[in-house]
Amino acid sequence: MSDRNERVRRTLWEDILQINQACTKERGFDALEHLFHRDTVLAYPGFERFAQGRDACLALYRDACSQMTVNRMSADRERIDIFGPVAVASYRYDCEWEFQGKRVKDVGHEVLAFVESDDRWQVAWRSNIPASRDGEIIPPEQTHSEEATQPSNIDIRQRCLALMDSAEVCMLTTVDADGFPQTTAMYNLRNSAHFPSAAKVHRTSANPFQIYLTTGVSSSKMARLETNAKAAIYYCDPQHLFGVMLGGEIEIVTDRDLKHRIWQEGWTLYYPGGPDGPEYAVISLAPHIIKGWTANGGFELTC
Repeated sequence: MSDRNERVRRTLWEDILQINQACTKERGFDALEHLFHRDTVLAYPGFERFAQGRDACLALYRDACSQMTVNRMSADRERIDIFGPVAVASYRYDCEWEFQGKRVKDVGHEVLAFVESDDRWQVAWRSNIPASRDGEIIPPEQTHSEEATQPSNIDIRQRCLALMDSAEVCMLTTVDADGFPQTTAMYNLRNSAHFPSAAKVHRTSANPFQIYLTTGVSSSKMARLETNAKAAIYYCDPQHLFGVMLGGEIEIVTDRDLKHRIWQEGWTLYYPGGPDGPEYAVISLAPHIIKGWTANGGFELTC
């Protein structure tokens, strides 16, 4: 075993413990940014869902830990294998936490992949594999008060923006000629992992809650919007019991430069005429209403 590898193992294990400490204390996540690669991937248990990007992954850490109280957490039986500029770490965790009136005992393994870049090791991939999870109802006198656990409006705004930037899809609701709502699933163009150029447009917008979507000019939703511009867009993270609705009046974007900046390679599959073609449309919402729900109840934000 080389001295270099042993030093790397100690460093990576200290990094893992620092991440766990932030989760246990529910704070200190900003200090973790340098530990994560900008393109890091977080895989949910079961590998059915993924979050990509440093900001999205740290937001998920914050969200999860803001909704639970970790009473106990231990980490042992660590193994760290190093292959040149790549390292794979695993360890057994045993923890107990409270969430929504339940006390949960959780045992399993966490696996992290690190990459070395510019003499610095960073998390590139992470997931946990639960082995057993048992929950029990906490007696009412032991639960935390809602006042003590209710996040501030600043926290809520950050969580809303993080969800809007990481969700795979959003739901657009328009109103038909008879006054009935019609809801359609839409690609979330704020997601930089899938729509980098469109996400960049959102990041440079003066309004952090600005939303751009694309659709076909001849689509039924466009016909409804031309008659009634009132609409709502909804983002939801059911796993963390969080959702936000943004309402207002949709505008149809006519700025050619903006439409070109939002255009993504490969969209000729949907819009054969390209960004200047007759079928490609961009719609925009600068919300007048922002409201939603968390595990602690509803909220409403000023725009």
